Parts: sequence; C-alpha cells; structure tokens
Amino acid sequence: LHLYEQASLLRHSCAADVEFVYSGGMGAITARHNIAPQKFIGQWLLEDFNLWWKGANVRSAALQKAGLLNQECMCERCQGEDTCRAIKCPGCFDFQKRLKAARLLMLMSSSAVLMA
Repeated sequence: LHLYEQASLLRHSCAADVEFVYSGGMGAITARHNIAPQKFIGQWLLEDFNLWWKGANVRSAALQKAGLLNQECMCERCQGEDTCRAIKCPGCFDFQKRLKAARLLMLMSSSAVLMA
C-alpha cells in the first residue's frame, strides 16, 4: 500500500527520472540517474515506447488519447528543444545539400543572364 501511495504521486514526464517495474505482485521504483533535491520527478506513463522518439505534439496527443492528460504535455522535455528531431537522417542531410546546390546553381544562372 505504501509503494502505491508513493507511485501514484508520480506524474508523467517524457524525460523520465524514474522507472516503475511491476512483476510477480511486487513493484519497484528505480532512479534512472541522480536526481537533485526539490526536482520534479516524473515517469513515462505511455505503454508504447516507440512514442519516445516522436515529437512533442505526437506524445501529447497520445497522452490525451490514453486519458493520462487533459491538455498539452508540459514536461521539461516537451517544453524544451525537441532533441529527437535534431537527429538528422543521412537522406535528409543529402537532400538539404542537393537543395542548397540547386539554389546556388539557379542563382549563378540568373546572374549569368543578367550579365549577358
């Protein structure tokens, strides 16, 4: 009963500080890293761990659909820079490079026409 009373106080966080594991009628809350005093402590509440890699808007929608939140997620991760989208895939990088080269070529072509 005491563990339930403590675990039920934990809120959702997309950058979870703790992990709750329930097995064989027993539960355990384990810190994932050192937690500073007076820091808000949150846990990942969604069942679909693939959502961790998604953007804040997708995670918020999933939390609302699951009935875990009534509004947009306000955790530190969702309100900060979305680091998952900062991870660029090689295809995106190549596309951006090709786009930049095409713009430069167009600029050079239009300059050549103006000089002629």
